[in-house]
Amino acid sequence: MKAVILAGGHGKRLKPYTLLLPKPMLPLGNKPILSYIIKWLKDQKINDIILSVSYLNKPIEEYFGNGKKFKVKIKYIRSKKPLGTAGQLKKTEALLDDTFICLYADAILDFKLNNVIKFHKIWYNKIISTRLVWS
Repeated sequence: MKAVILAGGHGKRLKPYTLLLPKPMLPLGNKPILSYIIKWLKDQKINDIILSVSYLNKPIEEYFGNGKKFKVKIKYIRSKKPLGTAGQLKKTEALLDDTFICLYADAILDFKLNNVIKFHKIWYNKIISTRLVWS
C-alpha cells in the first residue's frame, strides 16, 4: 500500500516561521515534523510514499531524498503553486493503482493503521456488493 503525504501549503498561520521553512520541516524536538510521520508510516509497514510538494519544496526534498536513509521509498509530485487538498491529490493520480493512505504533512498520528485499513476494506466491499444488487 502507498501513502500520499500532502506537503504543499504555505503554512500561513505559522508565519514568520514558515517564511524560510515549510511547515512539515519545522522542528519538533530535534527532527522535522514530517520525519515523525514517515517513521509512523514505516512502523505501520507502509514503505512506498509519495510526497506532494509545492511551497518551499527544496528543504523537504534535500532532507528526505529518495527515502533510503529512512528505509522507505519516496517519490515527489511537484506543483508550481499550492493547489489545495484535491488539486495536490489529483496530481498524484498517475502513481496510484490501488487503495492508498492520504494524510497531511503536519498531522502526527499514533494509532494502528492496519485496523483502519481492514475496516475500510470491509465497508468498501459491502458498498460495492450492495451497488451490484441495486443495478
